[in-house]
Amino acid sequence: MQRYFWKSAPPRQVRSPRKEKRRVVAEHAQTRVAFQAEKSAWGELAVSRAVYDRWLADMGRLGIRVIRVYTILRPGFYDALASYNGRHPDAPLLLIQGVWIPEQQFVASGNAYAPAVTNGFRSEIRDAVAVVHGNANLPLRHGHAGGRYRSNVSRWLLAGRLGSSGTSSPLRPPTG
Repeated sequence: MQRYFWKSAPPRQVRSPRKEKRRVVAEHAQTRVAFQAEKSAWGELAVSRAVYDRWLADMGRLGIRVIRVYTILRPGFYDALASYNGRHPDAPLLLIQGVWIPEQQFVASGNAYAPAVTNGFRSEIRDAVAVVHGNANLPLRHGHAGGRYRSNVSRWLLAGRLGSSGTSSPLRPPTG
């Protein structure tokens, strides 16, 4: 018995939005595996400026217009965002900047109004404001991003998101 194999059509140059999305998602999955081996001095994942540039470009091609970050990222992210938005003034990526509550102090005290928690939270908020305005020099600390922040992305700031998600400890009502 003889079998016939049909030659497949040559690949199309124009991708559908759905296929483009799949390609970008697959590429990002490969990138995640690739940079898992790249560690910072503190043992955290270190995303390079080139990776941020590629991710932002892919987001723009997918039509994404808003990015939410959960906490202050390394300076390379804000540099890449300012650079991308400078090149795409008609379709900039807007930022929702998150600020995390100091979870260790919160969990230890079980009280969101404990001085260690509120003072730490105020400090995080001040740092986030300075970072978004490109006016911060944050020290390297375990579990936090740090470095020189010089890119002012405040014109693309859509909102701030305060607090952390997923903390299961109960909040105590304020006293007094």
